[in-house]
Amino acid sequence: MLDDSKPTSVLVADDDEQLLRLCSRLLTRAGYTVLLARDADEALRVFHEHRDAICSVVLDATLVPGGAAAVYEEIARVRGELRAIFTGGDAPAPALRDLIANHRGVFLHKPFPGAALVRAVSGEPLPVEP
Repeated sequence: MLDDSKPTSVLVADDDEQLLRLCSRLLTRAGYTVLLARDADEALRVFHEHRDAICSVVLDATLVPGGAAAVYEEIARVRGELRAIFTGGDAPAPALRDLIANHRGVFLHKPFPGAALVRAVSGEPLPVEP
């Protein structure tokens, strides 16, 4: 059950329409309001429009233009406490790995289980991969 006194919107940014629909469905079922963006510019626009309602951001590591790291750095300047989940098909680049470590972010390797996404967004610990 979500706490009604806290923000419950999740910004999900990815250029894969199928993944956006899947994330939206999973997170909506878990009680979140989902805000979708298809590139870095749209992600920042949506963030600035809804900044106070957002509890977590889910960003594809290869967002264009600029990449997920640049998007999150701008978001963190405004709301540094937001939970950040980065996704990608490959291991994160060293700069993104450092950003994840410094901001207590999470990286989900695609394809990821839906339950892992919901747990990451909610702040629950994820099982450690071998």
